[in-house]
Amino acid sequence: MSVIDYAWTEAVKKADVPHFRFHDLRHTFASYMAMSNASLRDLAEVLGHQKLQHTMAYSHLLPSHTASMVERMGAQFLSHEGGPHDHV
Repeated sequence: MSVIDYAWTEAVKKADVPHFRFHDLRHTFASYMAMSNASLRDLAEVLGHQKLQHTMAYSHLLPSHTASMVERMGAQFLSHEGGPHDHV
C-alpha cells in the first residue's frame, strides 16, 4: 500500500465516512465549480472530458443553488423597475 493510499484510508476512517472513495472528490470539485458559475465548457476542460454529457454527470447542483439562480433571474428580468423586454 502506498503512502497516499494509507493516508487516504486513515483519513476516511477518522472522518467516519463509509464507502467514500478518492474519486468522489472529483464529483465534489465539479459541483463546487458549477455552483461558482463555471460553464460546462470550463468544467469539461478542467476535468479532461471530451463530451459535455460526461461533465454533466459530474456536476451536481444543490437545490438551494438552483433556487437561488431562479431568484436572481427573476430579480433581473421581472423587476418592477423594468419589464422583461427592457433587457433584451
